[in-house]
Amino acid sequence: GRPLERLAHGQASSLDKLYAALRTDSAHDLELLCATKDHQPVAVNLSASQLCDQKGTVVGNVVVLRDITERKRAQEALALKVRELERLNQIMLGREERILELKEAVKRLEAPAGRNGTGADGARSAGEGEP
Repeated sequence: GRPLERLAHGQASSLDKLYAALRTDSAHDLELLCATKDHQPVAVNLSASQLCDQKGTVVGNVVVLRDITERKRAQEALALKVRELERLNQIMLGREERILELKEAVKRLEAPAGRNGTGADGARSAGEGEP
């Protein structure tokens, strides 16, 4: 029962989408930014259908708006958490890669000591190689 211009919260793109939906046979799941009576922005899901008389002439429209503000907030919060988890995952992968690199370096340093009884500096271990 309110003028469409007031519903669209002064946003031309929302108003254009709304008018385009009303000119078509029907529209479903169109998301718009509208305004409450106290001019607060509210995200809505719009479904619209034309009302036709017996001759098929359009005599009106039925428009259903559902407030999806909380759903949008929940989606944004979830997306933020996903980005945070992805960032932490990258950090953990980087640490895992570094640990593997360090293990390989330790193996390379220990390998000569195991083969000929010398350490990485070439010195013999105490008590080795003596009769």
